[in-house]
Amino acid sequence: MLSPQVSFNHSGPANTSLLNTGMIPSDKLFAQLSESIRNNQWIWFTSQSVRPSVTQLASFRIPANQVIQLKASAHLSEFEVATKAIKSGNASALVVSNTMTQTQQQYLEDLSNTYQCKIFFVKPNKRCYH
Repeated sequence: MLSPQVSFNHSGPANTSLLNTGMIPSDKLFAQLSESIRNNQWIWFTSQSVRPSVTQLASFRIPANQVIQLKASAHLSEFEVATKAIKSGNASALVVSNTMTQTQQQYLEDLSNTYQCKIFFVKPNKRCYH
């Protein structure tokens, strides 16, 4: 059985598409996340995005205690949650699903650049954990 393709789009100077098979994040995503981690800042995953394993984090020296999966909001969309997360200034990177409109994605990319927070768009997780 073939695994589905998972596409990762990262905002930054070169908006590249990173591909991986299966429903787990790619090595390229984790390599970029490990470069973006800063002291006293977090890597946040929305509940709609893929969820990393401790093994994946450890293999890229990403401290698991600096990674948080945000709980889905009963009142806010993923876009609104991502906007608040970036504006908090506490995240060095944010991983969200790519189900948002192009306009919303562009807004989040611009906002993340302003707040020096890298943002990654990934195919949505089929199961929400919260």
